[in-house]
Amino acid sequence: MILIINGGSSSVKFALFSAGAEPQCRMKGSVQPGKGIDAILEHVAPNDITAVGHRLVHGGSKFVEPTRLTPEVIAEISEIVDHVAKDSAIKGAVFTSAKDGFSGGADLTMLQGMGKEYARVAKAEGEEAAMRFFYARSRQLSLIFRKLETSGKPFAAAINGVCMGGGFELALACHYRIVADSDKARVGLPEIKVGLFPGGGGTQRIARLMPTPDALQMLFKGDQIRPAAAKKMGLVHEVAPSGEIVQRAKDWVKANPGAKAPWDDPKFKLPSGKVFSPTGMMIWPAANAVYRRETYDNYPAAKAILASVFEGLQLPMDLALAVESRYFAKILRSKEAAAMIRSLFLSKGELEKGARRPADVPASSLRKIGVLGAGFMGAGVAYVSASAGLEVVLIDRDQESADKGKAHSEKLISSQIAKGRAKSADREALLARIHASADYSDLKGCDLIVEAVFEDRAVKREATEKAQAIVGADVIFAGHTHGGQINLPVFGSPFVHARAGEKRTCRSQFVGSNARRCQKRPCSVVSSTSCSRMREAASRFGVGSASGACDSRP
Repeated sequence: MILIINGGSSSVKFALFSAGAEPQCRMKGSVQPGKGIDAILEHVAPNDITAVGHRLVHGGSKFVEPTRLTPEVIAEISEIVDHVAKDSAIKGAVFTSAKDGFSGGADLTMLQGMGKEYARVAKAEGEEAAMRFFYARSRQLSLIFRKLETSGKPFAAAINGVCMGGGFELALACHYRIVADSDKARVGLPEIKVGLFPGGGGTQRIARLMPTPDALQMLFKGDQIRPAAAKKMGLVHEVAPSGEIVQRAKDWVKANPGAKAPWDDPKFKLPSGKVFSPTGMMIWPAANAVYRRETYDNYPAAKAILASVFEGLQLPMDLALAVESRYFAKILRSKEAAAMIRSLFLSKGELEKGARRPADVPASSLRKIGVLGAGFMGAGVAYVSASAGLEVVLIDRDQESADKGKAHSEKLISSQIAKGRAKSADREALLARIHASADYSDLKGCDLIVEAVFEDRAVKREATEKAQAIVGADVIFAGHTHGGQINLPVFGSPFVHARAGEKRTCRSQFVGSNARRCQKRPCSVVSSTSCSRMREAASRFGVGSASGACDSRP
């Protein structure tokens, strides 16, 4: 059975589910707050429990499980670990989920709220007291996971879906990890994408599971990793059918009563050897150079990852986790993290729910796009668009050049087939969605035009004017250039210009009709309608909205 708990202010609800692909609720009830898990277990035989899941909240006639690690969930995990550790009748525990996803990680609004708590304590008790408070709060999750890891009882994680951030750090602290062989299952530590880094032991456990270069790459990129790849990388122990993961995890717990983390074995050796060794001297100078080349020292979280791993690998695990926690507390208070959490998580979430969208403008549906220029950039845009299921018209100066751009997509999808990530039928379907042409009249009916022409102002002007004559004034032009500000005659059509290479300007610029020039930065904005349409286009490509990139007021 799977025990799921929800801590509330008036009562603590619990539910007991049967294990399996489609868990059935066998029992549910509630106890008074403060009674804790012991009172709940009075209703349940401990030997019947194979897994303890995250909290449930009551939603009408059924229970719905959130996947975020909130303060309440964190407290419950700590209580569960304490109970499992002290009860001799319990041989171990399995963490799993009753939903499609295991856990999306920590609640970023909770982390943002810690900054307000810091300010409150600093005002009342001074900066030093506030720092002690902030450090203690920020490392709470890390301490709980270490308590789990050293409890003396075996813990396993049965990962049935998306398992990210703090959720994956929970799994990493478990002694055994089994993930469902499912397209929905993913693991990863994406904190770097919102200006943070793993603060629940992720930097130290990953760096002890994988060779140092691979660990750093994973932490810097924050990618979502599929089950087979995760097993190959050593992040999980087993991949199994979804309906079997809980039972297999339970079997492992029973068979390994003395389980402990590899790094708690005195004979444990780091995958890449010691930091100060011939191998280490080949890794760390290069890692530092790559960090500076990729970030220009503008991302404190990336620098903190590098420092945490470098220092942590020279220390025993408990001291290494303390080092990670100090860097994590520092990054949590950085202005860069605050800005990225606001823009890339909170504001992005609001935009995706329709914030600032004109009420009188119907939602747009992106079906067909035109790409001007079949070079490396244009061919890449065509491939990504066709992969998202869009019809693509790929235009270049002659048919031979256009066909060459389409061949780039064939090369990319063939590579995916060779790696077992796609099938021959996928290649045929993708290439059928790309129409290579030198005739601008084929752009008729496109919902969006992406300009990726050779970096020549005259060529860009000519291509834009030809396309504009075909598609009309209502179609959005998206342009890419490495040069200076462009001033093309787009005849009233909104023009979205993404520019890189000039450090003192906005990275994203919006130029077009109804634009107002910003006073402090050389960029412009377009109307709320155009911004909304671009957000909808971005979601069609499977990427997030760029919040804060434009003023969407009419």
